[in-house]
Amino acid sequence: MQKGEIIDILNSIRPALEREGVAHLEVFGSRARDDAGPHSDLDLLIEVHPEYRFNILDLIGVEHLVQQATGIPANAFMQRSLDKLFLNSIRRDKIKVF
Repeated sequence: MQKGEIIDILNSIRPALEREGVAHLEVFGSRARDDAGPHSDLDLLIEVHPEYRFNILDLIGVEHLVQQATGIPANAFMQRSLDKLFLNSIRRDKIKVF
């Protein structure tokens, strides 16, 4: 599945993701670069609404929503939980979804 198709699907489930507390969503990694292999997962960088009490179960819920919609195993990362070195390493790959 190409990144444009993935982004379209993610935008179609935006209301469900926002109900989970997701304020902003970006794709990074091999799916964002269009060099994914047949077993590549979908890496997501999310920002959560500040007033939302987001926990690990919510993060897993986001991954499940995305996997159900795309058919691709998802790995979601909260931007606020990542160190600057990692964020800098994915900076060039990131594609904003919403």
